[in-house]
Amino acid sequence: MKMGQIRTSLLTLGICGLVALRPSPAVAADESPLAFAKKLNQAFVQVVEKVSPSVVVVKVTQQVNARARANLRENPFFEFMPEDMRERMREQFEERRRRPAQGQGSGFIIRKDGYILTNRHVVENADKIQVVLQTGREYEAKVQGLDPESDLAVIKIDVDGLPTVKFGNSDTAKVGEFAIAIGAPFELDYSVTIGHISAKGRAIRATLEMSDADFIQTDASINPGNSGGPLVNIDGEVIGVNTMIRGIGTGIGFSIPSKLAKEISDSLIEYGKMTRAWLGISVSTLREDPEVEGMYPDLENGVVVKEILRDGPAAGSKLRPADVILEVAGKRVITSQQLINEVRNKKIGAPLKLTVNRRGKEFDVTVKPGERPEAKELLARNYRGGDLGRPGAPQREKELGLVLEELSAKQARQYGVDGGVLVAEVAEDSPAAVRGISPGDVLTEINRKEISSIADVREALRDADLDDGVVVHFVSDGTSKFRVLKKR
Repeated sequence: MKMGQIRTSLLTLGICGLVALRPSPAVAADESPLAFAKKLNQAFVQVVEKVSPSVVVVKVTQQVNARARANLRENPFFEFMPEDMRERMREQFEERRRRPAQGQGSGFIIRKDGYILTNRHVVENADKIQVVLQTGREYEAKVQGLDPESDLAVIKIDVDGLPTVKFGNSDTAKVGEFAIAIGAPFELDYSVTIGHISAKGRAIRATLEMSDADFIQTDASINPGNSGGPLVNIDGEVIGVNTMIRGIGTGIGFSIPSKLAKEISDSLIEYGKMTRAWLGISVSTLREDPEVEGMYPDLENGVVVKEILRDGPAAGSKLRPADVILEVAGKRVITSQQLINEVRNKKIGAPLKLTVNRRGKEFDVTVKPGERPEAKELLARNYRGGDLGRPGAPQREKELGLVLEELSAKQARQYGVDGGVLVAEVAEDSPAAVRGISPGDVLTEINRKEISSIADVREALRDADLDDGVVVHFVSDGTSKFRVLKKR
């Protein structure tokens, strides 16, 4: 594709913004607004000319699963057709079954010896990958590595001396800065759209696997086919990988920050995979979690520990559900994604200091991060201890909607707890059912009081108010959790 064929378009917002601009000290006093606009226009042209040679079109071919096609015999009129017509339809149907499906995305060259960064969803399960350069040259590519957690992939073509992009620092990019997207939307190769960085730190989980993505939001128009293409700043540096949209033509697109993309692509090239450190906990941002509202009235920011997995690295530490993590190795964390970012590159097996707040008291906890399993493995894990029996007379705790049983020492060992009370039944639509407590869970604490018997439960609930909320700690499928139960 020749550069003369590249079409650029300024957003209306950008054009309108030029009208309101006043000459700054850096602009000559006698320079007309039109001359200033022409300089800005030329700046965009230079960015496109600089970056486009490193952008590629990624074409994929995949054999369609025959089972996905409708069977001819499902057509009620098939048996009533003449034999020659039925035979022609069979042949046409078989031809369609053999015809492979084709798709297209974008990518960009990150190393001169043929390594290309794109999205995982563009190339995953492809039988054939073709890369088309701006010069029109076409090469077959192979997958170097895929990372489901971020939806990034690196592919490789056997060519050297290629033009490469320059990575910018997505951490220092600011909301309001210009953002330029280059890609192949709707098979319109090397389309350029211009907008701004609309927001940063968008935590959007598109799939169960895609759990490590801290998106840049942009109003530069991104459409199907832009996936894997670069989002660049006014200096022509890549600040993001265009990945998702929220509705076609809405002006809401999402890009994976360049800092994360660079880190993952380097790992995929060197090892074929991305290895992450993790703590084996699920977390939420304190200021965005209504469940813990009121529990920490003196804290403005932090990350709430929601669950601790039984087999996770933090299970044997002093960390507890409902703790608020304030710092990781001395660095302040405000959002759950910031916590993930800070832990991701820590040395596996090495002690990591967390500063936490528990019930108003601040102290340090040491955890040794482990290697994070793949999302599919996490989803497939089964922590339930099996059928352990339920001896004893059940006691109904009406306000919570629970039938509870005393936990024997043997059962405690089987469940991996020091003590607690077994949940035998959960009333439908009760506060406990609504918050996900299930039969087989073990209650360990209520309103900050440890539980080892049903009498302890009743004592803890004596002054409890379901209108304000009852904080319940429990173990479910081997995972330590807490929930706030409130009257419906």
